[in-house]
Amino acid sequence: MALSSCSGFLQLALSWAVAQNAPASSLNLNPSGQTNKISAKINFKTGGPIPGGTNEFFLQFVTIAPGGSATINLQNVTDVLGFTGIVLARLKELFIWLLSPTNDATNGTNASSVTVGNAPAAPFQPYGMNAGGTFTLNNSQPIGSGDPGAVGQVVNAGAQNIKLVNNDLVNSACVLLAGFGSTT
Repeated sequence: MALSSCSGFLQLALSWAVAQNAPASSLNLNPSGQTNKISAKINFKTGGPIPGGTNEFFLQFVTIAPGGSATINLQNVTDVLGFTGIVLARLKELFIWLLSPTNDATNGTNASSVTVGNAPAAPFQPYGMNAGGTFTLNNSQPIGSGDPGAVGQVVNAGAQNIKLVNNDLVNSACVLLAGFGSTT
C-alpha cells in the first residue's frame, strides 16, 4: 500500500568558524576569522517515478547482537505508519545512523562500529558503493544520501538486501535505518 501523502527532505550542511589571533599588541586588535555555512537539500513530494517523487517513508531501529548481523529487505519493509510488506521499486533517499546513548537514550548503545553492505544474496548497494563494497559507521556516526531524479535507485529481486554487521563483540548495536522510496 502506498501512502496517500508523503513529503520531506534530506539536508546536508557544513558550518565552520575559524580564527587566528592577531599579534600581541596594546592596540586591542581583533582576531581575523571567517564564519560560513554551505548546504544541499533534496526535497521529496507525493508521487512515484517522477523527479523528487515518493509514496513511502520507512524508519526502523535495527538491534544487532554483539558480533551479529541483520539483513534488511527493501522489498519487505514496514512504513512509518505501520503498514507491512511494502515492496519498494525505487529508493530515493537512505539514512543510516549507528546510535549512541547520547543520540538516543532509549535505543543507543556503546557498540564501536557496524559494517554496511555486501549482503550474500540480492545485495542492494547504497549510493556510490560498488558491487561487493562495504563501509563502516563508527558509534554515533550518521550517513545519508539521496537521488532527486525520477528513477532514484532501483530496488528489485536482484538488488534488495542491505546487510548490517555489528563489529563490536561485547555491545549490541542499534542502527536507525530510514528512507524515502516509491512502490512504482
